[in-house]
Amino acid sequence: MIGQKIKERRQELGLSLRDLGAKTGLSASFISQLENDLTEMSINSLQKIALALNVPMFTFLKRRRTPGAGGAGKRAQAPQFSEPSSPI
Repeated sequence: MIGQKIKERRQELGLSLRDLGAKTGLSASFISQLENDLTEMSINSLQKIALALNVPMFTFLKRRRTPGAGGAGKRAQAPQFSEPSSPI
């Protein structure tokens, strides 16, 4: 899901895998694996990609509207994020 969104944005901007790799410092091979959901990425990698593609990082984390049981165009519930508690 995230990989597909990255690929769509990269293609919208007319960038090749190598172009995006050069902008992010990540290999074209790694980006290809991300786009095809063959590997997971760190928040750091996601941030680099988002900056290179000129979008907020959370653009890739938003769920798309899904038609179905709740009616056409109803938005799926967004994932919830929380910070881990710290012993400090």
